Amino acid sequence: MDFAQIRPVILFAACFLNLIFAYLVWSKSKTREAFHLGWVALFSAVASFTWGGVFFFASNKLLWVRATWLSPFVAGANMIFVYYFTGKTKFLKFKVIFWYGFSMILAVIALTTPYIIYKVSDQYPYLSLDTAGLLNQLFRIIVLPYLVLPFYYLIGFYRKSIGAKKLQTKYLILGVLIYTSAALLFNGILPFLNYQKFFSYLDAPAYFSVIWLGLSTYAIISKKLFDIRVILTEMFVALIGLILLVQVFFAQGTQAKIISLAIFLLYLVIGYLLIKSTDQEIEKEEKAEKLAKELEELNLNLEKKVAEKTKELRGKVAELGESKKALINILEDNTEAREKIEEEKNKTLAIIANFTDPIIVLDENYKISMINPAAARVFGLSGADLGAPVKPDGKFSMANFKSVIKKDFQIKEIDKISNRRNSFISEEITIAVNDQEATYKVITAKVLGADNNETLGTMKIFYDLTREKEIDKLKSEFISVAAHQLRTPLSAIKWVIKMILDGDAGELNMEQQELLSKGYRSNERIIRLVNDLLNVSRIEEGKFGFNFEKADFQEVLNTAIGNLESLAAKNHQELRVRKPDQLPRIYLDKERMAMVVQNLLDNAIKYTPEYGKIDITVEVDKQSLHVKIKDQGVGIPQKDQAKLFSKFFRATNAVRLETEGTGLGLFIVKNIIDKHGGTVGLKSEEGKGTEVSFSIPINQAQIL
Repeated sequence: MDFAQIRPVILFAACFLNLIFAYLVWSKSKTREAFHLGWVALFSAVASFTWGGVFFFASNKLLWVRATWLSPFVAGANMIFVYYFTGKTKFLKFKVIFWYGFSMILAVIALTTPYIIYKVSDQYPYLSLDTAGLLNQLFRIIVLPYLVLPFYYLIGFYRKSIGAKKLQTKYLILGVLIYTSAALLFNGILPFLNYQKFFSYLDAPAYFSVIWLGLSTYAIISKKLFDIRVILTEMFVALIGLILLVQVFFAQGTQAKIISLAIFLLYLVIGYLLIKSTDQEIEKEEKAEKLAKELEELNLNLEKKVAEKTKELRGKVAELGESKKALINILEDNTEAREKIEEEKNKTLAIIANFTDPIIVLDENYKISMINPAAARVFGLSGADLGAPVKPDGKFSMANFKSVIKKDFQIKEIDKISNRRNSFISEEITIAVNDQEATYKVITAKVLGADNNETLGTMKIFYDLTREKEIDKLKSEFISVAAHQLRTPLSAIKWVIKMILDGDAGELNMEQQELLSKGYRSNERIIRLVNDLLNVSRIEEGKFGFNFEKADFQEVLNTAIGNLESLAAKNHQELRVRKPDQLPRIYLDKERMAMVVQNLLDNAIKYTPEYGKIDITVEVDKQSLHVKIKDQGVGIPQKDQAKLFSKFFRATNAVRLETEGTGLGLFIVKNIIDKHGGTVGLKSEEGKGTEVSFSIPINQAQIL
């Protein structure tokens, strides 16, 4: 029996073994890399079968030879497997389409055209000039990346891997190296160099695929790189099965072939049951070993806990002895401790009594328990008012004290303060003291016990703001006067520079025009600052005039966007407006509302980088109109957001990014919206942009 007779048998056996590898991979592992390795084994089985058909079947020889060019599917599937195994899953769908698509193109060209295999001579697999197609050598060169790239990726992944993954990669590299070397030698280098005597071994990679896929299967589905008994059992079953399969092919006569085939099929069933029983036995042993280990750990933990409890009990006994001694000492020092407590209490009362700011303390039953002299002087209270009840309604508002405090005072709510233990409102009161008006900020706090859990009462602390209010008023008056005085000369400077730039005083050269333009722009910024200062001054004095009327909000929106559209275009920014087709007519001040939208939109443009997007959203419900302006700018730090609508305040990152700005724009915006009976909202995350929104009522009655 020469090699030509057993050659197809070996190829069919390789096909059979590759099918076994595909079954093992798919049945024993559910990972993505195992799924694609199964396809590699399946395509390898198909490739081995086509080569077996070349040497086994006498008819349709040309079709069988062309069918061997389905083998690029093996390399394509292997590329996808390596991508998953090494974690290179970026653009994976595109890679799958590319590799399988390229393999499909090769297969279609090989099967349907003479460009790869022109015809088959009697001496095949020798490829003479009349046998190989025009593109045969070219396609062999094109297929080279299929073979080299997996090896390159695995080497790179091996250098970064550790532990079991590194060992798996080592087996995969060994298998790929063996298969790639055989493929490059017998299907690439030797055919390209036209060594005719080696052309009879074009099917050699099919033999080496068994070694490659055996190592790959072993690496992927192994548990602790396989139990040796499972390996030996499966290898023994596969070897005997291969021998029986060879016997089927070489049996003489039909009856002998049928008997050999029946024995082979029966052996497959018995072999499967043998492998399964071995696997089950190993699984039981692993469970028993795991249970024994858990019991051992439980026993060790139990002994450890007993030792710990014993040690703990001994410590408790020692502690009890020490506690006994300590208790005796405490009882002896009890009198001294009471005297110290009384002394500390007197110190505390003395401190509160000498506070220059008024303090009123309520007990847990909401009755006045203490009044310091400052409170008695400011509010006209006396010892007779101790024990007077005060309702806790309105979160302890000062309005509840009007039944106790006989002097008249006005209340202004500032904001609300909430935490886990309490919820209060922060207020300001104005009251006459010594024939002068005084302003106090009212701070409400819980009086807590030593452990901070028991509430002993509530305390009202009155912080004197009179001097601060007076200073603030003087500052506002100074700003108003200074702004008024600056406005006229600045306007004159503006028009003089404008006339010179327009050529009224003679022609200017380029350098002169540039210098004057810079001066003009700087003067414009100062004018805007002066206007902002005047607006703030008018707001604080109550002179910021409003002219409310029914108006179309679309006109307000168009005015604001029209004024800033060129600035956005200069920065290559996109303004996207989303609004209903029809906006209702709203009771508002058109000029002031345009100032609001323009101010918010100007901030969005200023702090959004070039080519960014700014969204303007207008929504309407039955009672209100809602406007949101969202940018892609630097965002506002969380710590700065609470103070953003205050005078002269700018976020720290905004100051670093944009040196120009007064910190007055949002203060003016909030005051205008408040005057319209609306609310202002802010959502921002540093580095991700800001959304400023406001809502205003539609009807006049809601504003009034």
